Amino acid sequence: MLIEFGVMNYRSFKEQEQLSLVANSGKELHIENTFHAPHEQNIRLLKSAIIYGANAAGKSNLITAMYFMKRFIIESTREGQGPIDCAPFLLDSYTSSMPSEFEMIFISDGVRYQYGFAVTPTRVTKEWLIAYPEKRPQHWFEREYNNKTNQEEWKIGSKLLGGRQIDLWKKSTRSDALFLSTAHQLNSEQLKPIYDWFSKQLIILNHNHHRAYQVYRYYPFFPLFEKKQEKEKILNFMNALDLKISDIRVENREEKIEGTDMKAPPKITFIHLNEKNEEIAFNLDMESDGTIKLFYEVPRLLKVLQDEKILIIDEIDNSLHPSLVRGLIKYFRNSVDKQSKAQIICTSHDVSLLDPELLRRDQIWFVEKKQDNSTDLYSLANFSPRKNEAFGKGYLEGRYGALPFIGEWQFND
Repeated sequence: MLIEFGVMNYRSFKEQEQLSLVANSGKELHIENTFHAPHEQNIRLLKSAIIYGANAAGKSNLITAMYFMKRFIIESTREGQGPIDCAPFLLDSYTSSMPSEFEMIFISDGVRYQYGFAVTPTRVTKEWLIAYPEKRPQHWFEREYNNKTNQEEWKIGSKLLGGRQIDLWKKSTRSDALFLSTAHQLNSEQLKPIYDWFSKQLIILNHNHHRAYQVYRYYPFFPLFEKKQEKEKILNFMNALDLKISDIRVENREEKIEGTDMKAPPKITFIHLNEKNEEIAFNLDMESDGTIKLFYEVPRLLKVLQDEKILIIDEIDNSLHPSLVRGLIKYFRNSVDKQSKAQIICTSHDVSLLDPELLRRDQIWFVEKKQDNSTDLYSLANFSPRKNEAFGKGYLEGRYGALPFIGEWQFND
C-alpha cells in the first residue's frame, strides 16, 4: 500500500512536492473510498487519487518520476548502464547541477517503510531506509556522498540484519547503484519485501510502453481467458460498461513473426451477437481503441484488486469514453472484495469525474505551472468547497487553479 510519494528536482518538479494517499478527517465516502492501513490503525488510506492540470503542467512528469524510481531500483545493479537519466530541473542554474531526489512511504508485508535516494547523472549521492516494524522508527541504513572527501559515508543501524555480509554489500555497491538493489541481489532476506514491493506491487503504465509491443506486456494475463470463472469476470465487467460482447477467444499460435525469433502473439477474437442471436466474429483490429484498451487493462485491473497492488496509469481517459472511465473508477471502488487494499492513481482531463458522489476532496489533485515554469502539486482538500459543490464546475471556473492559459493569437497580414 502506498502512503506517500515525494519528488524534488526532477523534470518540471523543482521544489519538494508530495502526493499523499492518507485520508483526511472528512467523513464523505468514508467506507467506499478509504480503508484502514494494516497494523497502522491511526492511518486511513485512500483507494484512489486522480490528478488534473493543463497540458505540460507536470501530470505525466509525476507518473514518470514514480516510474524512474521503480526502474532504477530494479536496474541500478546492471553493469554498463551508462549515465543515470535523472533529468533535473534545467530552468534554474542551481538545480540543473543538483541531485534529483525521490522517496516512497509504503506498507509491505504489514510493515511501514520510508525509502528514498538522490542521484546525479553519474552517481547516487544519498540513500536511506527507515522501517517501522514496531511502530517506532528504526534507521536501517543511510549512505551519503561527501563532496569534500570524495568518500561515501555510511550509517548502518543495529536492526539491519546480515552480520559480516553487510560489509560485502557495502563494498559491492557501485557509486552509480543502490545499496538496496545490491543487497537484495546478494540475498538479503530482510530487504526483499522492500525490493519486491517496487518490482511486483507497484504497477505503472505510462508512455514508456509502445503500443506496437503492448500485446507482449499482457501475455501473463492471457491464461485468464482459459479459466471459465476468470473469463466471466472480465466479460461481466466489460459488458457492465455497455460493450455488448458475447465472448472473447484467445488462441495461441506457434508460428514466429517474420524475420524474428519472436513468437507470434495470440489470435484474439471478439464474439458479438446479431439480431438473430447468431455469433459474429470480430478480429481485434475491428474493435474500437476504447474496447481494445479495456481488453488489455481489465485483466490487469482485476489482478490488481485480487493481489492488492498499486496501479498507476497516465491519461486513463485516453481512447476511453468518459462513462467507461467512470465505470472503471466505480468498479474499483465497489469491488466484490470490500476489504481489498488495492489502490489506483491516474491522471485525467475528464472533468465529469470531479463529482462529490464519486470522489472525496482529498482524492483530487492538481498540477499547475508556477512563474518559473516549475510544477506545483496540491490537493482539492486545500480548498473549502461548499458541501455538495460541483467540483467540476468549480474547476472549470478557475476556483482551484490548474487550468490552461490560452493567449490571444496574433495574425500578421
